[in-house]
Amino acid sequence: MQNAYLRFLKFVNKLDETHPVGDVDSTARELLDVISICHSDGHALTVTSAMKLNFLASPATIHKK
Repeated sequence: MQNAYLRFLKFVNKLDETHPVGDVDSTARELLDVISICHSDGHALTVTSAMKLNFLASPATIHKK
């Protein structure tokens, strides 16, 4: 059975090919992932909360994104 994560990566790559999003770097993409997960869980992610996500980047970088 194929790994679920590999299926996910294939899906994301195919989606990127058919619907390019432009110049979105990896940090912005990871931040968007966190925002999307919070939203789907019914939680709002404030800018202040996002800036505390130091595993993504510095607070200034997150604020910029």
